[in-house]
Amino acid sequence: MRVSIASDTELTPALVAELERSEIKVEETYEQKDLTEQAFGLAELSIVIALIKGAADLARVLKGLLDRSSKNKQKVQIKTAFGSVTLELDKDLTIEELRQKLEPLFGTN
Repeated sequence: MRVSIASDTELTPALVAELERSEIKVEETYEQKDLTEQAFGLAELSIVIALIKGAADLARVLKGLLDRSSKNKQKVQIKTAFGSVTLELDKDLTIEELRQKLEPLFGTN
């Protein structure tokens, strides 16, 4: 499934590296201004489009990203054909907790 992951532009290289480490195909990356009313808190967003099989795969990628990050918290917005969610990622989250939060985006819950 095509998944769009929006984040701080500083997070993009680490996110792409984590996706590639997990052998997940990255289709494209680009930057755009945050014109949403969601108060994402960033002037510019970085968007990564990847082909991801399911919530468990994405949960493992996000957990790996958090484990390798120097920041304790990261904010990402994830969109699929089934919907979108903005997550405040915290290093204390487990893979299982992440998977549960992501399942509705893959049509499973």
